[in-house]
Amino acid sequence: MKNSASTLFVLTISVSALGLALLGCPNEATIYTDINGVPHIYADTEYEVMYGFGYAVARDQLETFVPLYRTANGTVAAMEGEGSGGANIYSDYISHLFRVPQSAEAAYAGMSEQERSWLDGFSSGLNKYIKEYNLTHTPDVETFGPADVLAWSIYGQFNRQLGHAKGDLATALESRDLADLVPESDATASNQWVVGPPKTGGGAMVLADPHLPWYGGNQWYEAHLKDTAGVLNVTGAAVVGSPFIAMGRNENVAWSMTSNGMLDMADCYEERLATPWDFSEYVFEGDPSGRKPIVQDTITIPVKGASPFVVPAYYTHHGPIVPLAVEGEEPVFSPDGEHVYSLALSMMDGTVDDYPGDLIAGIMLQAYRFDTAGSVRDIKLALGLQDGSDSYPMEEVLQMVKWNIVVGDRDGDIFYIFNGRIPVRVNPHEEDPNYWDRVRQGWTGEDEWARDVEGHPVHWAIADLPQVANPESGFLSNCNVSPWHVCPDSGIDPDDFPSYVCIESDTDRNRMARELLEGDDEITDYDMRLYSLDVHIRKADKLEDLFFSFYDATIHTDLVEAATLLAFEPNEATKHNTSVALIYTWTATLGGAIGGLPEDPAELTQEQRDLLLATLREARDFLESCPCGLAPEWGEVHFIDHDGIFPVGGGTGSMPTLFMVDGPLVEECGPIVGDRGSSFMQVSVLDAEAATSRSVRPIGSSSDPESHHYNDETNRYVLRDPEASYKANPFTDQEVLDFAEAVKTLKW
Repeated sequence: MKNSASTLFVLTISVSALGLALLGCPNEATIYTDINGVPHIYADTEYEVMYGFGYAVARDQLETFVPLYRTANGTVAAMEGEGSGGANIYSDYISHLFRVPQSAEAAYAGMSEQERSWLDGFSSGLNKYIKEYNLTHTPDVETFGPADVLAWSIYGQFNRQLGHAKGDLATALESRDLADLVPESDATASNQWVVGPPKTGGGAMVLADPHLPWYGGNQWYEAHLKDTAGVLNVTGAAVVGSPFIAMGRNENVAWSMTSNGMLDMADCYEERLATPWDFSEYVFEGDPSGRKPIVQDTITIPVKGASPFVVPAYYTHHGPIVPLAVEGEEPVFSPDGEHVYSLALSMMDGTVDDYPGDLIAGIMLQAYRFDTAGSVRDIKLALGLQDGSDSYPMEEVLQMVKWNIVVGDRDGDIFYIFNGRIPVRVNPHEEDPNYWDRVRQGWTGEDEWARDVEGHPVHWAIADLPQVANPESGFLSNCNVSPWHVCPDSGIDPDDFPSYVCIESDTDRNRMARELLEGDDEITDYDMRLYSLDVHIRKADKLEDLFFSFYDATIHTDLVEAATLLAFEPNEATKHNTSVALIYTWTATLGGAIGGLPEDPAELTQEQRDLLLATLREARDFLESCPCGLAPEWGEVHFIDHDGIFPVGGGTGSMPTLFMVDGPLVEECGPIVGDRGSSFMQVSVLDAEAATSRSVRPIGSSSDPESHHYNDETNRYVLRDPEASYKANPFTDQEVLDFAEAVKTLKW
C-alpha cells in the first residue's frame, strides 16, 4: 500500500533530498502531495501557483468540477443533451437569463493584469491535466477558459441569492413553481468561533466548521498555496473548482464563515403588463409615463444530438422575468396574460433605465485579499471598512454577498461581522417583519430599492452592519444566529436594524458553543477541537425535562420501555448510544411544534402534554415496525457510505448537535446515510511564536475510488476524536518536505 509505514519512510527521505525544489524555478510549479492527499503548491509567481493549483484540482476532482463549470457557463445541454424533461436546457437558460457567463466574460475583459493572471494560470493548469486525461479516456472532456473559472465563482454566490428570491415567489404560486426550472439552493448551516487573549493568554484561535453538502457544488478542496515572493502563503479549503482559499489561515490571520440566511438580499416583484399578453411594456407608476419598456432578448441553447433550443428572455428594471412552467417546449411567463414575475438580486448591477446589467464579479479579488491579509485590520479593509488612505475603492467592496465572518490574528485581535450585500429598501415596512418575504407589487413603485444619482441600487455600507471587535468576554461565536448572540457583551442593539437585515434567531448549536466557551477561562487548542466534536443533544434535554415532569409509569404503562430508554441513556449522539434513534424520530415527529413548547415544565398545558405523549408513541411505534427495532445503536442506522460503511455519531437537522452528520432517509425504515453536515473542520492557532492548524473532512481529497485518498479522511472523521480525527496541516517548508508523499513539477 502507498501509505504503509515503510513506504512513507522511503518517500520522506527521497522527498527531503529535493529540498532545493522549494526555491522554485521560472515557468514551473511544484506540487508536493502530502500523506493525506493535500497538495502544497510552490512556485515563483502567483500565475504559476494558480497553474499548479488548477492542475491539482483537475487531478483530484475532475468529475466533480466539470458539471459545475457546465452549469455556470450554460453548456450542460450542449455537452450532455437535453436531460430528463429538458432539465439541462432550462439549467442553461437560467444561467444565461441571469447573465452568469456574460458577466464573467465582461468582468474578465475589464480586470487588472494581476487578476487575469490568476484565472489564466488556474484554467491553464486545469487544461493541462484535462489534455493528459483525454489521451486515455473517452469521451473527451472539454477544456475551459479563464472566464469559465470566473463564471463558477460568480455562480456560487448567484445561486444562493436565487434561492432567496425563489422562496419569495413560491409563496405566491399555488400551482407549479420554479422547481424544475431553477436549481435548488442547498440549505446551509455552520459553526464558527474565535477566542482571544482573555481566554488564550496570547494570540487567537479560530474554528471553521461549515455544515454543507459533501458532494457537488458545495464540496471543499484542501490545499496550501505558496509563492516564493512571500505574498501568498495560505492553507485551508477552497470551493472545489475555485481559485484561492475560502476558509483557512496564513502566517498571521485565520478566518471562517457561516450562513446568515436571515438577511434579505433578493426580492420578487409581480409586474403588470401594460397590454395583456404583450411583452413589450409593463406598468410602473414610479415613472412619469406610468410604464417602462420590457427589454427583450433571445437565448439560444445548443443541445447535444438535437436542434438548438431558442427561447425569449425578458427583463424589467427589477430583474429578469422568470418562466413559471413549460408547455411542450415553450416556457410560460404569465399565469393570466396580465402579470409576470421578475426577480431582483443584489448581485445584479443594472440601473433603473439601463437593465438588465451584469452580476458582480469581484469575489475572487476579495478572496485574494483575505488569503494575503496580515492582520484583522487587513480583513476589515478587504471587506470594505474604509479608513482613509489605505482604503480600497468602494467599487471593489461589497463583493461578498453574505456570510457571518469571524477572524483572529497573531496579535490577539478578534473580530466578527454580519456581512452582506443588502439593498436599502426605500420603505423598510417595520410594521410587518415578514413584509419583504412576500412577492411585492412592482407596478406601484412603493417597494423599490434605494438608488444613487446614476440609478444603481444602494446597499448597506459595511460600517453600518452588525459587528463586534475584541469583546471583554474573549470570544465570538456564530452558529447561524442573530449578531447580538455572538457573545454576552456584543453591544449590538436589535432595534438598530430593520427586519430585512436581521431578525431574532438563536440555535441549539450556538447556545451550546456559548456555554462551552464562556465557561472555560483557559481555552487550549485541544479544547477547540474537543468542543467542535461535541454531540450533546440540547433538544432532548428540553423534551425529557418536560416529559418526565408529568410522566407516570403506572398511568402511561405502554411507554415504560421508551421512557426507560430515554431516562438511562445520556443525551449524546454517539454511535453506540441506543436512545438516539428514538430521540431523532421523536424530534422529527414533533417538527416545528418543539418551538412552541415552554422551557419551564410548570407552564405545560394539557394539550402540550398530550402532544408529547402522542408523538412519543408515534415515534416508538414507527421504530418498532422497522427491522432496527426500538433501540438500535445510532451507528447502525446512521452512517457514511463512501466506498465502505462507516458508522458515525453526530446530529441531524431535527436533532442538532455541534458536530453534525445529516443525510436522507433511503426509505421509510432505512438508515440515515450521511452526505452533509460538518464538511471541513479546521482549528487554527495564531500566537507570537507561530501559526499552526489541524483539520479533517468527511471525504478524502480524491474523487477516484481507486485512490487511497478517497476515504482515508473518512476513517479519521468517524472516530470523532480531538487527536485522532484532526490531522496536522504542514505549512513550513520543512514540514511540507517531511510530510510529502509525492512530488510533481509542472513545466511549460
